[in-house]
Amino acid sequence: MTSTQTRANTTRSAAEASHPPGGATPDFTRERIVRAAGKLFSEQGYAATSVKQIATAVQVSAPALYWHFESKGDLLHAVIHSTLTRFLAAATEAISGAGDDPRDQLAALVRMYVSTQVNEVDDVTAYSSLYAPGHLFKNLSPAAHDELKALEVEVFNTIREPIRAGIASGVFDAPSATVATHAIVGIIENLPGWAGQLSTPDDERLIETHWRIVERIVGARPAGA
Repeated sequence: MTSTQTRANTTRSAAEASHPPGGATPDFTRERIVRAAGKLFSEQGYAATSVKQIATAVQVSAPALYWHFESKGDLLHAVIHSTLTRFLAAATEAISGAGDDPRDQLAALVRMYVSTQVNEVDDVTAYSSLYAPGHLFKNLSPAAHDELKALEVEVFNTIREPIRAGIASGVFDAPSATVATHAIVGIIENLPGWAGQLSTPDDERLIETHWRIVERIVGARPAGA
């Protein structure tokens, strides 16, 4: 019996041969597939979305799609991995660009986090509906699941670090950086559920409102105190 990897390599070779000269680069096409898959998964559900629908959405053939991904489960992993990786990069950039003050770092992180939840609805919805509930774990290999869990922990630790540093320096007065981080994540993660009902969402007002809540959660001392 032909192995899964052998079949994937055969399909990949056929798809490579069908790529026209001057076509989109493999990385660009892969990213388009991931974005389209995330959108369809979140709109229709994972089970109801076919590989053919995803291929149609990005205007490639099914064999061409299988050149990039061996299965729909592989696509599920890629969607969640892409979302977490991009969020981690944005969080790291926000913190590093805010200087050394934990208060400024946390404020920059909250700004980025709220903006992401409001403006990147497809990615946020895909993560919330596909991975966070845990019911699709069965579609991932143990290795893929472990990789995503490790990445999720890295994201959490990145959010927690300014709070931990602020407590250590006396800027914040929260009894636990971990509990405070869970509270902040819970509040901001729920933002798309109700912000989408606003007729004219005001990003700056949402950011300011959430920052005031975050200040209370971490027990931020008055500036200069």
